[in-house]
Amino acid sequence: MERKIANGYINVNSRKNIVEDIADCYISDMKNIDEIRKANFTALLSQSVSLRAFAETIETSPAYVSQLNTGHRKIGNNLARRIEKNLSLPKNWMDQDHGEEIDVRLMSPKSPPSLKAVAVLPSASKIPVLSDEISEGWGIVPYRTEVIMGFVDSTAGASEQAFGVHVQGHGMEPEFFEGELVIVDPAASVENGNYVVVVLPGQTRILLRRLVVEPDGRRYLEGLHPVYGGMPLLLEESPRFMGKIIEKRKRY
Repeated sequence: MERKIANGYINVNSRKNIVEDIADCYISDMKNIDEIRKANFTALLSQSVSLRAFAETIETSPAYVSQLNTGHRKIGNNLARRIEKNLSLPKNWMDQDHGEEIDVRLMSPKSPPSLKAVAVLPSASKIPVLSDEISEGWGIVPYRTEVIMGFVDSTAGASEQAFGVHVQGHGMEPEFFEGELVIVDPAASVENGNYVVVVLPGQTRILLRRLVVEPDGRRYLEGLHPVYGGMPLLLEESPRFMGKIIEKRKRY
């Protein structure tokens, strides 16, 4: 009597063969520590803003990162622990086979803050959506994981610095409504009349306004709504952050 198992047929009367064949099935699927670290490293790198940014984050050179990614170099214990520390990952995270759980873990809001934490992207066609609450490192590339709320499809012509953020308040109605998603590109040139996202010194929330540049060079930020837009705000000093809105999307 025979019964099919795994990739062949075995004699059910041969207990030894059954045990050996089942063991072979499991062993063939097991990864060693080098393979697990390599898979995790490749996943992290593929999601990073850029190879150079990833190299700086883990405190090594782009050339060495390339060698690690191609398998010409192995990831030792010291480097594995440094990657975990600098990316705010749990200890021994690099030694575990995470499969498809990597994105979830990296975007977890429970991740401890780190000055070296780098935002990761699922692919080159995705951009991060940042929180509207300002914290240390907000708006600084590479974007830190703790300020990322999720990811959306990128838009044509956007730079690697582009990100999304949700409109808060009613000050820019009827052009922008609360809850809508706007795509912001810090690398885009800003001119008179452009809509911008601004972070002013000492503020804890982003400000979406229209930029007005007077002939004498004075710059103002103005709202659109007659009641909630407030008075035009003179920019007497450079804002902490300013990025041009290059696209508006419906609420989601």
